[in-house]
Amino acid sequence: MKTCIVTPDLVGPIKNGGIGTHSLFLSKFLRTELGHDVTILYTLRLKRPQQKWREIYRRQWNLTLVDLADVTPAKQPPERFAFGGLARSRLIYDWLKTQSFDRVYFQDWRADGFVAIQAKRTGQAFAHTQLSVTLHGPTAWSRHGMQSYSDAWTDDLAQDYMERYCAEHADAVIAPSQYMLDWATNQGWQLAPPRVLPLLVEVPPAGPAVPPDGRHLIFFGRLETRKGLELFLRALTHLAPHWRARDTRLRVTFLGRPHLVHDQPADEVIRAALEPLRDCYEYQLETACGQPEALQFLINHPTALVVIPSLVDNSPYAVIECLHLQVNFIAAAVGGIPELVADSDCLFAPTVPALCAKLRERWQSPAPPPRPRHTLTAARAAWRQFHEAAPVPPPPRQEPLVTVCMPHHNHGRYLPQTLAALAAQTYPRLEVIVVDDGSTDAASQQVFQTMERQSAGGRRFLRQAQTGPAAARNLAAQHATGEWLIFVDADNLPTPAMVERLVHGCLTAGVDCLTCHHLAFRDAVGQWAYRVNSLGPCLELAMYENVLGDANLIVRRAVFEKLGGFCGDHEAGYEDWEFLLRLIAHHYTLDVIPEVLFYYRHQPAGRARTVNRYLSHLRALHPVLQKLDPWQQRFLENAIGAHHRHRRPPPRPAKSVWEKLRPSRRGQ
Repeated sequence: MKTCIVTPDLVGPIKNGGIGTHSLFLSKFLRTELGHDVTILYTLRLKRPQQKWREIYRRQWNLTLVDLADVTPAKQPPERFAFGGLARSRLIYDWLKTQSFDRVYFQDWRADGFVAIQAKRTGQAFAHTQLSVTLHGPTAWSRHGMQSYSDAWTDDLAQDYMERYCAEHADAVIAPSQYMLDWATNQGWQLAPPRVLPLLVEVPPAGPAVPPDGRHLIFFGRLETRKGLELFLRALTHLAPHWRARDTRLRVTFLGRPHLVHDQPADEVIRAALEPLRDCYEYQLETACGQPEALQFLINHPTALVVIPSLVDNSPYAVIECLHLQVNFIAAAVGGIPELVADSDCLFAPTVPALCAKLRERWQSPAPPPRPRHTLTAARAAWRQFHEAAPVPPPPRQEPLVTVCMPHHNHGRYLPQTLAALAAQTYPRLEVIVVDDGSTDAASQQVFQTMERQSAGGRRFLRQAQTGPAAARNLAAQHATGEWLIFVDADNLPTPAMVERLVHGCLTAGVDCLTCHHLAFRDAVGQWAYRVNSLGPCLELAMYENVLGDANLIVRRAVFEKLGGFCGDHEAGYEDWEFLLRLIAHHYTLDVIPEVLFYYRHQPAGRARTVNRYLSHLRALHPVLQKLDPWQQRFLENAIGAHHRHRRPPPRPAKSVWEKLRPSRRGQ
């Protein structure tokens, strides 16, 4: 089998990362024990001194290491909605499409698999490839553990949505602990078929167990808030009188990669806490060790007591490695840690009094090292069984009747080309209804009449007084006979397979509505202005930006009729945004095909750029605002305004009226 492991963390370039450790051990297991051809796609970029790791992975473990820089295209048009890693996820998807993997493993953090999973759900790719996601610690979970807000604004909303989407729509979700599955469920996630699989681990041979001597403590884990660094320092402060009375200093080692404690560098926090206690503690920072060096440090100090005081944790390798090395350790009874140990004597509540009590207990009555609940053999057997499951075959294709609804207003120069593109569609069961919305241009009126006379079967041409594109779309929908409606503006151009892929996507995903990515051009196709990558039904982000999609969408006709169609007038635009928000607010389902299926003609004087943006935005949000209390409406409008003001560059200082009228002094 050909397997790809996609990871933003990697043993070697990154030290002491749990995701990277898991990715390496899983890769080695699949290669050596199951005989897979394994490729690791590293989604950060290897720096030049780190290129050596390609050869190390190939020579030592027979693994192919690919860097994201290898798959980045040379030139791309500017992207709208590239936040939250969406652009990176699309690059990963574009590369995976060119391969032929049987299985692909994604990690939850950074949502690298979002676009690929979105494509499979909508039937665009990977029909015979299993896409799995491992829940290590989503961004929202980690943010809570770090006890800090994010400055990323909309980026974090997108990141949270993408990680949640991956866990809900992958073929399988793997978690190293039942705790993490329960956390996701309690957050309202609808998980794909979940499976608890212990993390694989390799440790060097352990020597005989030696009781701790009470002279050395090792903080083992990343130096940050979530791993309990502040809790550990507060406990040391509380215990300082004990060591001062003993007239001896306790050796304390911080073994882990430095990070942040409430946005402050960890090393500065440690020094600020322990420098005044030099008479009690002799401390050192071991922050340059990778995973092998860290384990060797533990082996070289068998009489030390290791402390793992996490505030929030899943299934930390620090605990797993200590268990299988027979290291003396105590750990906070949080998250999935209790699932790892066979007894609870080594556990304590994540509070200063509980940690101090556990330390005094171990100093007075040393206990044997804790025993693991899962053996290394059992973990490998569980992963082997997971790979023996048979893949689910894709559903058969269907071809319901589809109606394309096209509004037309003074677009006679584009109409023949758009109709020709619809005639060239690969989908067979198609009818087209074109509605002229009171065109005032004589040439456009003539072209419309000519197209009407030349129309073959499956095309109808209607007219109405000018009332806007929303009303024109609604009129076409009223005359439709298709089960599905697709809306195409007369100045846009569909790709040849647009209808086929939209229909197949809806039927495969089982959704009521689909939108897609599109490329905008100014003068001619190929002269791209920008690319729009719609995200999907992330309602919290859709308050700020239309990440839902364009009016060039497909929707069940029955759903469109129940919603009352598009709402629109001449003063406000964004009717596509408003319709899609209304669709979600009424609990219908929406998704996005992450492929460019049509080309959008960007016109500087186009309607989307001439309507009142403020009024249009408020009108688009009406389906949500009308359900809120007045104070909630005021809060939301204020937050949206603050976001848009934050995004705009600061204006140049304006001249006063007097300065504009005052004669220049230059040359005087």
